[in-house]
Amino acid sequence: MFLRLKSQLILVLILSLIFFIHITSLSIEASPEDTYLSSDNLKFGRYDELIQEWLDYVEKNPQSPFSELLLRSIPDFSNYLKNEKVVISRLEKMEKDDFPEGFNKIFLRRLLLYFYTQREDYNSAGVIADKMGFIANWAFIGPWGFTSRPAFYEAYEPEKQINLKESISHERRELKWRLLPRQPDYLPVDFFDFLRPQSGAVYGISQLQSPEEKDGCLIIRTETSFKLWLNGSPVFEADRLLCVLPEEFIIPVKLNSGWNQLMIKIIGGQGPTEFQMQLVSKKWQVFNDLIFEHELKVHELMSPRVQESPNLQAISSPAIEYYKSITEPKPYEALTLGLLYLCLNDYDEAFVRIEKACGSLPAPSPFFLYCLALTYNDSPLFPLNYRQTQVKDLTDKILSLSADFVPAYFLRAQYYESQDKTEDALVELKKALKVNPNFFYGYLYGALIA
Repeated sequence: MFLRLKSQLILVLILSLIFFIHITSLSIEASPEDTYLSSDNLKFGRYDELIQEWLDYVEKNPQSPFSELLLRSIPDFSNYLKNEKVVISRLEKMEKDDFPEGFNKIFLRRLLLYFYTQREDYNSAGVIADKMGFIANWAFIGPWGFTSRPAFYEAYEPEKQINLKESISHERRELKWRLLPRQPDYLPVDFFDFLRPQSGAVYGISQLQSPEEKDGCLIIRTETSFKLWLNGSPVFEADRLLCVLPEEFIIPVKLNSGWNQLMIKIIGGQGPTEFQMQLVSKKWQVFNDLIFEHELKVHELMSPRVQESPNLQAISSPAIEYYKSITEPKPYEALTLGLLYLCLNDYDEAFVRIEKACGSLPAPSPFFLYCLALTYNDSPLFPLNYRQTQVKDLTDKILSLSADFVPAYFLRAQYYESQDKTEDALVELKKALKVNPNFFYGYLYGALIA
């Protein structure tokens, strides 16, 4: 829980920086009067007012890349809201009014779903989930193998031939396809909840009928390795043991007229094994005319062609695509793209973009250097000791440029605590609180380490 809190605190600081940069340096599909937005609510911890400011921006710029980022980020502030009901009511009104369909509306609904489930309002959660295109009907079989690495590459029986009716002998066990117990569509799917051991590989199949050919996108959120097939053809694979990957994948797909078969291979033994999958159109709208199979029936099942390489690649969200399309990005645009990757835990891309942004400035910027320090602090790309040394050096440089840069004191306090120098960490927090007595995270972190 402590590590998760640290991660949330870091993300909050990142988002504070992002918002400051945008409102002072960038206008995306916004009129000049929108420059009235200020960072005071971020600075003084007025989170209810902050979220209302953000929603003002989203409402005026419903399809902007920056709005996507704000909608993604609001849940990290939810624990600090005094009046959550006001935010929920605002979101409900936006969802029902003329907020245009698109990628940002997907995230607006995801945000509502988040608040409903946090408040255990499951009726409202079910209503909003019906508009989000979740795939919740699955048959599954496993586990295959016992370790994650070999299991990812080994082609087990379901990758050679699919028979939903017959049992299969594997490692002195008889494995059979079975239906995933019915659960609300909005809950993550985790086949391993019903399997022992919780390692190796498990395969899941979902069958759906389309009245016509359709171009669409699968949005998959997971923290584990997986492979995906559609109608027998490999579509995508993500091996987390090979490289650092984001937690969200957007994969373009083409549905046939008639029955279609999705098969996913989920790898256990690497951490969380749950996943969520949404199917939407290329215009980011939910298909309302698909029929899902609820039983173990065979509908033109096609055995996967394991010899083929995935013929489709994941695409990026509209915000990332927007910033990537800028051929000669300004420093803050390169930085923003890096921060978007950092929010998705795509540390490789984040580090490259943020370091490049820092190097493109005519003079060092405390804000840019702080982003680079955060990337080192949170990234698994480098050895821990090297990361900590880089963070310390960067925060020293930041504070030499700007002695009132509160987040740098906080990050340096984290560094000292990681070195078992609690007293030095508390000194840094006192410096931060001297600059800004309302720096909430200083009090919170100080209470945790004292």
